[in-house]
Amino acid sequence: MRFLEGDWVIADVNGKYSKTVGYVTKVGYSDRHIQVKQIIQVTNNQWEWIKPKVRSYMPVQLVSAVELFNQYQDKTTLIDLALQTKDKKWFEELTGEKQKWHAVEQ
Repeated sequence: MRFLEGDWVIADVNGKYSKTVGYVTKVGYSDRHIQVKQIIQVTNNQWEWIKPKVRSYMPVQLVSAVELFNQYQDKTTLIDLALQTKDKKWFEELTGEKQKWHAVEQ
């Protein structure tokens, strides 16, 4: 799969038990690696916010996070994520533009 900057991805950390969710910040640097800013740690289906950090992966280590987000029923967590990452477009898609935009300061 080809990834672009801004794509949400899941990176395999420890087999099926631990993964991180983040978004692509840079593509195709340093021997085809993809840079990902990790935001969420998922361990045994439990989501935990982590201090954002940038890690490098090969494309085969990543999968799209779109299906994970589509399956996740509680949109409040996704809305919080949109606020924390200052992604106004995604926030508006999640809320139907009915909510007031307040970016979270970090």
